[in-house]
Amino acid sequence: MASDCSEFALRLLLGHESLNTTEKYYVAPAKKRVEKGIDARQRMWGADVIDVPATGS
Repeated sequence: MASDCSEFALRLLLGHESLNTTEKYYVAPAKKRVEKGIDARQRMWGADVIDVPATGS
């Protein structure tokens, strides 16, 4: 539901008449940029994973 609200607000801010237009030109490319950023971060920091032991309480 929150996603629907934010996509509706984005549609209004961008002046799109249809949610399909917003999804086609904004949501999908933005999602791909986020995924690329996550992949790049994992490649960069993947070898530096540190195992932190759990503390016993």
